[in-house]
Amino acid sequence: MCKKTSAIEIRNDKLKKTRNSSEISDCDIYFIDYTYSMHIYQGSKCLNDIRLRYKIGDSLIRTPKHMHWLLDLILKKEKYPKLTDEFVDMLIEDYAQLKILPTSTYANYKKLIEELYEKDLSKFHKLSKAGEFPIEYVYLLIALLICQEKTNYPSGGLFQDMLKSIKYEKLEVFKLLSSEWWK
Repeated sequence: MCKKTSAIEIRNDKLKKTRNSSEISDCDIYFIDYTYSMHIYQGSKCLNDIRLRYKIGDSLIRTPKHMHWLLDLILKKEKYPKLTDEFVDMLIEDYAQLKILPTSTYANYKKLIEELYEKDLSKFHKLSKAGEFPIEYVYLLIALLICQEKTNYPSGGLFQDMLKSIKYEKLEVFKLLSSEWWK
C-alpha cells in the first residue's frame, strides 16, 4: 500500500470552463488536504488531447502553463535542493513509463488519474512547504502534461529538456523561462 501525503477525490462535476463557455469538464480532481482542484477538458489538437485547468479555493478557473510548475520547482529547489533534484530524477524516470492519453471519457480519465496517483510521494512531502503548489498537484500536473505532450507531439522532448535543465547546479532561470522554450 502506498503512503500518500494527500487524498484526492475524482468526480465528474461538469464544470463550465468560464461563466459564458459551453465547454464543460470531463473529469475533476480535488485535493482533499488543500484547496486545489484540477479539471480536464477536451482539447482541440487531436481526439485524445486535453486542456488542463485548475482552481484554488473560490478563485476563477485558470489554465496552468509550463511556467507555473517550472517556477514552483525552482522555488522548491531554492529551499530543498537535494530533495527537489531527487523529485526531478523521479520525473525523468517516469517520463518513459507515461503513455499517451486515453480516449476522452470520465472512466478513462479516472483510471489514468488513479494509476498516476499510486505513486508514493511521501518522501517528497517536505517540498509542499516551498513554492506555491503541493507536491501531489505538481506531480499530477507534470505527469498529465507529459502524457499530453506524448499524445500531441510523439517525437517531442520539451519536458525532458526542461526537467534536465532544472537539475543544473547553476540554474539558468532566464533560459528556462524565456520564449525560446515555447517555440
